[in-house]
Amino acid sequence: MFPARLAQASLIALLALGAASSAHAEKLELDRRLHLALNAALDRGGDDAVYFDASNPNRIFDRILIEGRSAERDWTEALELVTYVRDRALPDAAAWQRAFPAAGESACPASTTVLAQDDKSVTFAVEAPPCAVGPAFTGLYRVIYGKRTVYLAAGKRKAVMSPAQRAEWLALLASAHLEK
Repeated sequence: MFPARLAQASLIALLALGAASSAHAEKLELDRRLHLALNAALDRGGDDAVYFDASNPNRIFDRILIEGRSAERDWTEALELVTYVRDRALPDAAAWQRAFPAAGESACPASTTVLAQDDKSVTFAVEAPPCAVGPAFTGLYRVIYGKRTVYLAAGKRKAVMSPAQRAEWLALLASAHLEK
């Protein structure tokens, strides 16, 4: 169970790779209060509510279960927080977004649309209608470039998102920012 004071605070994604021990490490922060189902899921907690994988030294992956049975395998809706070591071949958030492997997100053919962009971040959607080999998929992503790290926050649903769900995810992603 998550502490009650966490319910009042903004969600802090503890995603600082190699520089985590540094006093100057960046952290990705999101205001979880902007997404009611996420807020309820975090308050509910549970053994299968969070999946964490740091087996790759170049990335840290967290998935927080919103709808489904398990954050690791059997989820319908989830928040994913991923931290990557910056790649010199991808100098900015726009280059990272263009290199994003959208085809790996769904078994069905997907389209990618940039929704917002500034000098440090890109927000984009990956959407796939249902097809013979899989369900519909909607993913809303925000890539934020830090000094040494790339942060990815993603709201994902293995279905078409309703306009209200989409608006809630986009508000949450818009709240994402880096803190020292």
